[in-house]
Amino acid sequence: MNIKDAVRWVQGHLGFINNLPSWLNELLSGFLCVGLAYVLTSLVGAPQFTFPLAFVFCEVYERLMDPWGYNSQDVVERVRGIVLIMVITRF
Repeated sequence: MNIKDAVRWVQGHLGFINNLPSWLNELLSGFLCVGLAYVLTSLVGAPQFTFPLAFVFCEVYERLMDPWGYNSQDVVERVRGIVLIMVITRF
């Protein structure tokens, strides 16, 4: 089993999330990228790098781990999720 097979298995067991429209699913993925980046940057004491790391996670996932291959529209929707969190946290 490679990483793409593992990701496909996990995504297959997400329940109701799989029934969401694709754009909403990718938007939530953007939120997840920010959450993971925040946890990691907080652990090392550098939360100012949260959003740059979230963008890196977004691209790394799409290029290396997405079991359905690279899709630029998925990246756009995921980045929208990241930017939405950026805007919300600035107010």
